[in-house]
Amino acid sequence: MNKSTLNKVGITLSLLFLSQFSYSHEINKLNKEMLNYHTQRDVIISCSQYVVGYQYPNQSNQENVNQYLNYLHVLSPDLEFILNELEKMSSKKIIADIPVYIKTNNLSREQGITFCALKSKQSVNDILMQ
Repeated sequence: MNKSTLNKVGITLSLLFLSQFSYSHEINKLNKEMLNYHTQRDVIISCSQYVVGYQYPNQSNQENVNQYLNYLHVLSPDLEFILNELEKMSSKKIIADIPVYIKTNNLSREQGITFCALKSKQSVNDILMQ
């Protein structure tokens, strides 16, 4: 093989390697963003179950979330957007299990509600910023 053919093969292999690296990096980034999004959603759902579902055990998750976001003073246009986003991402398994975290850290119910308010507000802000 002549030198020019070897150079072309080297360049082609380099481009192939770099494109695979770039592609896998973008896929990992997308997966992390999706996991973060699921976690934010799950924090809101889990906290609504912990705070509102405790008082109204027969209500649906949707009703709990709606009432909980009203407790957090989420404004109406933002509330509708977040409720729509939560509906899109329905799943059976909630990743962020807030009551387990609260029990593990020996927090009282009042401390748990405060923790939920802070985490949920952060999650609402993150969802609105995406």
